[in-house]
Amino acid sequence: TPIFAFDWVSEGGFALLPSGRIFSTMRYQRPLVASDPPDLEKRNGSISKGWPWKHLFLQSSDDGGMTWSTPRQLTTVFGQTYGFPAAQSDGTVAVVHDTRYGPGPKVGRAMISRDGGKSWEFDYIVRDDGPDFDLGYPASVELDDGSLLTLYYQKRESSQEKCSLLWTRWRLPK
Repeated sequence: TPIFAFDWVSEGGFALLPSGRIFSTMRYQRPLVASDPPDLEKRNGSISKGWPWKHLFLQSSDDGGMTWSTPRQLTTVFGQTYGFPAAQSDGTVAVVHDTRYGPGPKVGRAMISRDGGKSWEFDYIVRDDGPDFDLGYPASVELDDGSLLTLYYQKRESSQEKCSLLWTRWRLPK
């Protein structure tokens, strides 16, 4: 049976933690609405007129997906929109996300939680191919040796070339 999460979300991922908790990420993107404060675009660092939100949010469930926590904002930079969680056997969660719309380089970044998604260490660079490359839609899985394998697409923004599928094998910082 489908369960409603909340409005204006798409492009998410799920991970099952060793504790049984289900961890979910989702893209939250919406236009200005009448009840928004007049400075919301500025506060959120929007670079798209009329769109104050393009961020990654998360939820969790401790009862097999029957009920979900209140959605929480994970990324704070406008344009960090798609992220996919990977749970490690020790309960650590890594969310690799893209920054395809925001200011700054479009690198693959990771946010790490060592307490099941309650608190986060920010902004580990997984891959940076320079300012002309778009890296997006990452998905990760833990391998037997504890490393993470992250797949994503890469496309040179200044050309009409097709996307390439790339991967990076990496370890979480200690």
